Amino acid sequence: MLKPICLRTAIILVCAAVSGVAAQEAPKSGSKPTLPAKYEATAFDQTAALGSKSKSFGLTIYVNGLSSEAEIRELRGVLKDKGQDGLVNALQKMKDQGRLSSTGDTGYGMRLATMLPKTDGGYHIVLVTDTPINFLEGASSKRSRDYPLGIVVLDVDKNGKGSGVFAPACSLKINEKDELEMERYGDKPYRLENVRLQQ
Repeated sequence: MLKPICLRTAIILVCAAVSGVAAQEAPKSGSKPTLPAKYEATAFDQTAALGSKSKSFGLTIYVNGLSSEAEIRELRGVLKDKGQDGLVNALQKMKDQGRLSSTGDTGYGMRLATMLPKTDGGYHIVLVTDTPINFLEGASSKRSRDYPLGIVVLDVDKNGKGSGVFAPACSLKINEKDELEMERYGDKPYRLENVRLQQ
């Protein structure tokens, strides 16, 4: 089942909505994360049948740099003017700001990365890539064509511990109300638990 979600008009906020977490306050002056950063997490399949054991696997999330506000504004403009294909093409021309990998996998480069400070001293972290992420199953031609974006969202405290979500295949568009609309492939995103910053 496909789940459309209408959100505000900033690309990073679609990722906040995926996790059900409200956007945090704007970064404070002088508040900058220490980069590069490496996080470990355990991903759980939330679509498992009631009473059955959830599939889980380890993920490593690298944040090496951050996307600028200008880049994010430009990507939103591209999505509005040229649609999702234009957005994917624009992302493909950007350098990786991070990486997502599972155990024994080379992983996927993440093109967009943001880290918004939270009131508790932690961070709301969002990473987006221009390809569907298929660690556990092959990507069908329909999935690759219609759901070309992968999204990771982490919410961590000041010690780098927390939780998040991982949506391996999504689509985005700007609707008639000038809202950002996201649709994800599948019923629910993966739940990320045991998120921890590696020192």
